[in-house]
Amino acid sequence: MNILLLFCSILIFFIACSSGPKTPPKTSQNLPTSTTQAFDSMPSEPYKNLATQKYGQNVSYVYNQSKTCVLCLKTAQNLSQKGTYQNRAYFFLYDLENDRILLEESLENATVRWFNDHQLQVSITPGIVKGNEEENDELGYIYDLKLQKKIHQTNSGLPRAK
Repeated sequence: MNILLLFCSILIFFIACSSGPKTPPKTSQNLPTSTTQAFDSMPSEPYKNLATQKYGQNVSYVYNQSKTCVLCLKTAQNLSQKGTYQNRAYFFLYDLENDRILLEESLENATVRWFNDHQLQVSITPGIVKGNEEENDELGYIYDLKLQKKIHQTNSGLPRAK
């Protein structure tokens, strides 16, 4: 008897909750005119427009600590000429203060990340190692925002002396 009473009360509760007034979802069509105009007049972010034009969808945006630059990055898996799949990093580094691209690359088997606030680290994973590579083979670089140039790295991960 108690179970039947509990079941009936739960059933009535669900029926009462589901039959309440329905409100339409909030979209730009049913927002007040002033709010819609505010959305329309917001400035677009040029680096996002560039990234969409260059790389399409699924682009990652990674800011440096001071938010003066943004790394626009897309990774994809492509079929190489040898018939194997290679990861490819498509990226550009955008200066938010001067609205310009500082660096743009497309590299196989590369990872890109912020090393610190003013340096971007690009690491390249080699394919098949033959054993006769020299110590100074480049396996990536650090791009310095202050110097606006690449500092190349060697197998040991240390910058190459010039």
